[in-house]
Amino acid sequence: PDPEGGEGGGPGPPFLAHAIISNPPVYGHHHVAEALGVPLHLMFPQPWVPTCAFPHPLACVDNKRKRFSYKREWSRRNKYSYYFVQKLEWAGMGALLNTFRTAIGLKAVPALEMDRLYSSVFSKVPFVHMWSPSFVPKPPDWGPLVDVVGNFFSTKLEDAKWDPPEDLAEWLTSGTKPILITFGSMKFDNASQLTHKVYKAAVRTGVRVLLQSGWSELGVPGVDPRSRGCFIMGRAPHDWLMQRCAAVVHHGGAGTTAAGLRCGLPTFICPFFGDQHFWGEMVHRAGLGPAPRPVSDLT
Repeated sequence: PDPEGGEGGGPGPPFLAHAIISNPPVYGHHHVAEALGVPLHLMFPQPWVPTCAFPHPLACVDNKRKRFSYKREWSRRNKYSYYFVQKLEWAGMGALLNTFRTAIGLKAVPALEMDRLYSSVFSKVPFVHMWSPSFVPKPPDWGPLVDVVGNFFSTKLEDAKWDPPEDLAEWLTSGTKPILITFGSMKFDNASQLTHKVYKAAVRTGVRVLLQSGWSELGVPGVDPRSRGCFIMGRAPHDWLMQRCAAVVHHGGAGTTAAGLRCGLPTFICPFFGDQHFWGEMVHRAGLGPAPRPVSDLT
């Protein structure tokens, strides 16, 4: 029934969408749109349409063997990586999707026709990629229905009115702008060991470091979180923090990458998985930071 309800407080008539806006990993989008006969519009902050310009973000984890090219050159291997990921997706989800298709009155898609299904989606469905075209321009082999429109930022009311703790505000104004190190929800072992490395690097280079503890709870038990030129803190709005920092080191999430670049910060990405490797390579390609390195390589 219609979620708005009907007259008199009773159930509303059956709800029918006039269009569907979705992202690619919601695998049922195309099938639901086909069954309802309504338009579909895809939006995503990662590249998902095949291109020779760069590989699929999930096809190349570390690229140590240089199988794919992130340089400004044309590579057919890059384009093939998208088909590889599509085949993996269908291998894992195809049976479930076909069960879903038959349940909503559609014909099952044979494995041999999977490529035709994906080609139909990418050639007929508008697809918006959500990052700055000045950072990663639209590849010339993407057709007119595919575009790069810029990042989508959500400014929460509570973030806009956020007041920093007194000790943080005092520390920020007591010296030069610090380097922000934040790994957000990433989990890794030996958080205290990494914190010691940060302390040593700060002392050796003479820079100030603002370290967000995150889900890994960075810090060293018994050590003053404001010692050795560092300040360890908890949650805070990235937009607020980054405006007060000189550079940023982070895990490479699409949102964190966009926030740092919007503030004009030199960016060093230490990727953990997924599209984080892609954004690290793109930052390096654009000349906005060094080549990405995993946390385990830090000294």
